Amino acid sequence: MLNELIQAAKGIPELPSTLHKELKALPKSPAYKLLLAADGSVADVQPWAEDISNLRKWQPGGNGVSFPIFNLKPLFAPNLDEESQRALVKIDSTAWATIFQLVEARCEDSARTWIDRNSTLNENHKKSLVDVPNQLLETMKSCHLPHPVLSELLARLTSKPPEHFFLSLADWLTNRLRSSHDEQLFKLYCAISSAEAEKKFNILLDIPDWDDIGSHPVTSAETAMFINYLLAARDGTGDGIPPSAASSPDAYGQPANQAGEKFDDINVGGLGKIILRAMTKDAPCQYRYGKADADSFVVGADSRRQAKSALEFLARRDAKGKTWQFRGGNLILIYPERDLPELSDLDAADICSLPEEDNDQIDMAVTFVARAERIANTFDGKPNESAVPVHLIILRKPDGHRTKVAAHHFFTMSHLIESARRWTIGARGCPPIAFSRWGKEKGKRNDIVPDVPFPGEVVNWLNTYWVRSGESQGKLSTFCLEDALSLLLANGGSEKPLATHALRQAIANWCGFLVVHGTNQRLAVVLKATDKRSSALRCLPAILSLLLHKLGHTKEQIMSSPAFLVGRLLALADSLHFQYCLGVRNGSTPPQLLGNALMQTALETPQSALALYAQRILPYQAWAKTCTASEGYGPERLAKSLLGQLSDVCSEIALTDIPARGSDADKAQMILGYLAKTKPND
Repeated sequence: MLNELIQAAKGIPELPSTLHKELKALPKSPAYKLLLAADGSVADVQPWAEDISNLRKWQPGGNGVSFPIFNLKPLFAPNLDEESQRALVKIDSTAWATIFQLVEARCEDSARTWIDRNSTLNENHKKSLVDVPNQLLETMKSCHLPHPVLSELLARLTSKPPEHFFLSLADWLTNRLRSSHDEQLFKLYCAISSAEAEKKFNILLDIPDWDDIGSHPVTSAETAMFINYLLAARDGTGDGIPPSAASSPDAYGQPANQAGEKFDDINVGGLGKIILRAMTKDAPCQYRYGKADADSFVVGADSRRQAKSALEFLARRDAKGKTWQFRGGNLILIYPERDLPELSDLDAADICSLPEEDNDQIDMAVTFVARAERIANTFDGKPNESAVPVHLIILRKPDGHRTKVAAHHFFTMSHLIESARRWTIGARGCPPIAFSRWGKEKGKRNDIVPDVPFPGEVVNWLNTYWVRSGESQGKLSTFCLEDALSLLLANGGSEKPLATHALRQAIANWCGFLVVHGTNQRLAVVLKATDKRSSALRCLPAILSLLLHKLGHTKEQIMSSPAFLVGRLLALADSLHFQYCLGVRNGSTPPQLLGNALMQTALETPQSALALYAQRILPYQAWAKTCTASEGYGPERLAKSLLGQLSDVCSEIALTDIPARGSDADKAQMILGYLAKTKPND
């Protein structure tokens, strides 16, 4: 991972300053902004509804000790009976004053969560409110880096003993909740169960009059960057501060100073904490090459900062979909080898991912085709920019802890554009197919039409199988995102082994599911608007067509193949059988229609299936020939139309060489033929 990130750093024109290892991202917990008055008491408490991703807390010691943001449990954890707990879950606003009076009476000294068993202030809280603020104040003085607002907060906080802070907070919340019910403030005030008592909140310290003193409040990204610069100045690693001299260069040709230190960790969206390189001398496997830790691969402080800064830049929140995306446990990073401004406004990372939601009704602006077209239009007429090498890497945690590079693809934008074009052609090689479905508005139809899938969708469905004719489904882990990206980007025949394996898996997993839904179309079954199978029906036929295309089968070849024609023949036989049931059996249909009953045989031995078809079609064929067609579109009239279509397909089959046994490609083509539509009344 270090090699890829150092390479990415070289392509970023203005590499931002990396965050100090003692600056930590906030946990995903509710946050409250506490404003301190001039006398050090709590002046206001505000539930924080804004984004906390740009805020940081300085954590110089262990977990639970930080500033100006720290973790806090509910102030009180009284022992409430079940009746009181139920009353607090469903609060009647008219009875709030009485309810809170009872709760307040239970919140005695023994229920204070900030007090330890020996009746003294919790040690972590004491360090967060006294020790760490004093360290920060001394660091600001020694580095001669003032921050008026932060200094004022420190002065107010340290003007009173830390116990005063909690008593003042409790008094403020008590007075506020006596007057009216506030659900969010009550959660900070009191835990109504043992589980609630263990939950922690982010407490953001600030002052109400910051704008009279400085330009930014304490709870801001600007203040976080100031603390970052302050810590870098303290350690002698900031911009313009020369690092300590190193006796030899590291693996990347930069000074090897601080090579023995642990690597910093970075919190990245979706994947969580990432350690650029895990080093430990305790594991015997580290010595398999005779060296361990820093001795096995020397990386100095400058190289570490570059790698960390590159990852922070690529995975920043506002670049989601552009330089990074997280889907299915995979962190996708995409970056050019040199500055390529054209990529800054494109959702390049989204071209290989699933849509934002698992929804078959996708906005046309965010489909695979739309995204690929935007990329193609951006680089149209720019040969130099199109030839810039681009890297796409996938990071994953196989064991849930350690991060590894799962795949690394290298291409140019022109190659990506051409690969996306071939991908689209392959998926659109699917014959005309539509699955009947109702729309969300009553009486309106919104049929499902196969569409070009994302690579991530291909992986998702290749790892899905159906049992009991599609009644339930299960998941496998055979394929991963890098397999789909290889299908997208590979050319020259190198993708064929993977496509062959994927097609075999698809046939084994989807055959029964697709055949059932093909039969449902002959039976005029219309799916509900909210049917969860809609997403699968939108993708599966297109994926079969795509895999066939990767194996060298064009749309024209698919639709003229013997296997496809056999599938069409069986679909028409189903339709004729169904019309027979409507016209002769008063709508009573058997458990299986003729074509559906022969599909399993046809997939394995097409010749045997045709022989059986020739025998079983005779009564339905005789009825269609002799019945009298009525006006309109009754079963007799439709049967005569289907009889003509059957005759045409049989004539085409007679001119082809029907295989004795069906290959995986034959099976895929037969399923597509069984699903395909021919005429509007089919």
